[in-house]
Amino acid sequence: MYSSFGQHTIHPRQPLPPAANTPAPLVTEHNPPTPPPQRHHASGGLVKAQPPFKPTWHGFLDSTKDAMTIVEAALQGRLSHISRRPHDKERADMLVSGTVLVYEENASGIKRWTDAVHWSPSRVMNNCLIYRQLVRALKPEEKKAALNPSCGGKRKRKEGGNVNQAEDEYTENAIFEGGIPGDATPNTDHPQSEKVYANFAQNLTPEQQRRFCGSLVDSYEFKEGGLMKKTISVKFKGTHHHVISYYSLEDVVSGKLKRPCEDPNLAGIAPREELLRGWKVSLEDEESKDLPLIPSYAQQTPVSRSQHHAVPAKMPQAIDPLSEQLHT
Repeated sequence: MYSSFGQHTIHPRQPLPPAANTPAPLVTEHNPPTPPPQRHHASGGLVKAQPPFKPTWHGFLDSTKDAMTIVEAALQGRLSHISRRPHDKERADMLVSGTVLVYEENASGIKRWTDAVHWSPSRVMNNCLIYRQLVRALKPEEKKAALNPSCGGKRKRKEGGNVNQAEDEYTENAIFEGGIPGDATPNTDHPQSEKVYANFAQNLTPEQQRRFCGSLVDSYEFKEGGLMKKTISVKFKGTHHHVISYYSLEDVVSGKLKRPCEDPNLAGIAPREELLRGWKVSLEDEESKDLPLIPSYAQQTPVSRSQHHAVPAKMPQAIDPLSEQLHT
């Protein structure tokens, strides 16, 4: 027997409509997945652009105190240390009369400063080393002998004793042959037998020669209108600070390049005592030999002479960025 309820029609269950909060199914063909962000690999690929190369200062460093004034300004943040070497395309703009560079050896990673210029052997000038630009590279035997036959043997022996035996600061693949901006001297190659000498230095007074180019007057084949380079280093709180200065004799003699004490942007900068003491040639002796004390410098407290006598006698007179440091 069947109940009357069995006669009712049973309809199949209809699916419930999707809830409002249920996510709609993704249609992959219309919604492609977002690609992951690009990764920066140290081995290559995307590289962060470096800021343009900018020298520390522009002017002329006439004395040790001038150089230490620039170092002090860099320590105070008034000027900036350079953090890297210039690229090949930046080198020509850097190698101009008046460029002054200061760099920290550890922070920059620069152990040996190179600029792709043919330089003479170094000569000691007070607490600095100076170089003068040559027409061509010197042969090893020429580094100890002057080319000018008018140079006497006594002068040759005196200069030879100050020759820096470090490697040349250029490479055969990248040589800067240019002179200072506006130099009308063509960049031509000269035969080795032809002796070409820069006459400008020969026309200077003996005092100007000693002050600006030392003995580098006519002893080598100097480039007409070329550059001088002056280097000095100091160790401060365990860090070596190197100073490189480029200038032309013409710009210095004419007064075109100013000293730090003449730069209004450096007004009030006085090197701290640690930067002024311990030099082989005392700052007082250096200033008295070269020129009268500058008023802004004369007002500063001089360093006592006893501080200089405390320097060991074996300490080198001057320091090149390629060799042992001057300050310890």
